[in-house]
This record gives sequence, structure tokens and C-alpha cells, in this order.
Amino acid sequence: MGQWKIENDYYMSHPSGWTIAKYNVSDAPVYMLWQGDTPRGKRDSVREAMRLHTQLVEPVGAPEQAAMQGLPTGE
Repeated sequence: MGQWKIENDYYMSHPSGWTIAKYNVSDAPVYMLWQGDTPRGKRDSVREAMRLHTQLVEPVGAPEQAAMQGLPTGE
């Protein structure tokens, strides 16, 4: 689960300020990823919402670009 903190049955928070909220739509759970007051995506599982957060915060290729620039990659 990484740095995500479960706040209650319907809400998770991340130290970066992003949140995941669980909604029930037609008796099915839906997970909405929020950046502050801005919705960033709806997913069918909390894991998919977490993956979306990772993709948006750390775009594909970021470690390779950092390495090309001589910056630490965290690896």
C-alpha cells in the first residue's frame, strides 16, 4: 500500500496531498483519485487508483530521463 494511509472505510490519504475516495454507485464500489479539489480519475479498485496516482506523479521514463541528466534515480 506504500505511503497511503487509511483514514476510514471511504477515504485514503497520501503524504503528497492526493486522496482516494470510495463511492458506491448502483451498489458497486468506485474509487476516485483526487489531487486536492480536482478529480484525476475513476477506477474499479483501490489498487488501480493507486497505480493511476503513481503514473501521474512519476511518469514512465522518469528514472531514465534523470539518469541521462546525471541526476540520482533512487535505484
